[in-house]
Amino acid sequence: MRYAELLNAARQSRLYYPLKGLVSLRARELGARMRLLGRVGLEPPNPLELFLRVTFRCNLRCKMCGQWGDSGRSRAFDNQRLRQALDVRALERLAGELQGGPFPLVNIEGGEALLHREIEAMVTMLRGRGLHVKIVTNGVLLERHAGWLVRQGVAALSVSIDGSAGLHDEIRGVPGTYDKVLAGLRALRDEKRRQRSHLPLVQIATTMTRHNFGAMERHCDDLGREDLGIAVVMLKHPIFIPEAYVHRHEALVRREYGAEAPSARGFLDDYTGFDLAPLRHDLERVTARTYPFEVVILPRIPPAESARYYDYAQRVTPTRCSVPWMSPTIEPDGEVYPCNEFPDVSMGNINTQGWQEIWHGEPYRRFRKLLLRGLLPICHRCCQLTGA
Repeated sequence: MRYAELLNAARQSRLYYPLKGLVSLRARELGARMRLLGRVGLEPPNPLELFLRVTFRCNLRCKMCGQWGDSGRSRAFDNQRLRQALDVRALERLAGELQGGPFPLVNIEGGEALLHREIEAMVTMLRGRGLHVKIVTNGVLLERHAGWLVRQGVAALSVSIDGSAGLHDEIRGVPGTYDKVLAGLRALRDEKRRQRSHLPLVQIATTMTRHNFGAMERHCDDLGREDLGIAVVMLKHPIFIPEAYVHRHEALVRREYGAEAPSARGFLDDYTGFDLAPLRHDLERVTARTYPFEVVILPRIPPAESARYYDYAQRVTPTRCSVPWMSPTIEPDGEVYPCNEFPDVSMGNINTQGWQEIWHGEPYRRFRKLLLRGLLPICHRCCQLTGA
């Protein structure tokens, strides 16, 4: 069954995310086959999905964010770079090159994606080409954009909420954020009813960190007190990288590419010696409860074994990555990267190059060969391996 058929089958039910999981499983199987092709010197014909980081700008300062957090990479950007935004016309040329190809899904994120001045025009263009669009947002601007998000048939929204009102605002760095997000969810719910649409499907993305351990039961209780149109709440263990592994990665990138690799420092953290008992007990209580939405813990580790995740030396994720064969990331300046979370070595630029030149070019081939040797030192808690 094709992705579109799965999506259509899920529109009238709460089965969307289990079905999407099946699609993801199929994608991993295809990724494994693509890696096998790479071992014999063949290249994947085209990506299966695109990640678009449409702007660097963000209206929040979330503590754990790899871009704007305490050690985030975007903090070092000058104003000229921060003003860069993904060009809709360049993206339209790219979509034209890929027209008829296998990729059905476009993931749009930021920064804060809804800050892009032409975000509606971008989504309209992509939907006009029959592509499914998922948008990742902090939800602050959701109330303002709810109408067209429903009208354009955006497939899914991933809205970030990290706890109850006061805790969420503290983590996100701006007072009043929680109330604005809930107002946006209500507006989206009302628009879906008014336009008689089941889309977008709403996923709440919650990153569990040292800042909110032990707060998930209350968080889920609060979200379940009224009908906000939520399909699933995803409780995600965080991306984090201890200092020693950051150093190893930086040395590897210098050796292989003669380049610096600052992005990993955005996720610099270490939970050695941290008391994880509140997290474990909290998740045990959550999994014993029933809510009006699905609750999924990622990666799928039993709460009693949560401590394993925070020992970076333990392998709790897959040992191979298919992303360089499947899912390129395009940044606001048009640069293309083989990994969504660690954009350090560019594969090319859609503003100046054709897609086939980039996708089959020497930089991509070289990076895929590097990944065939095994994961990089910073990969072991990447959300693209944990399923988050």
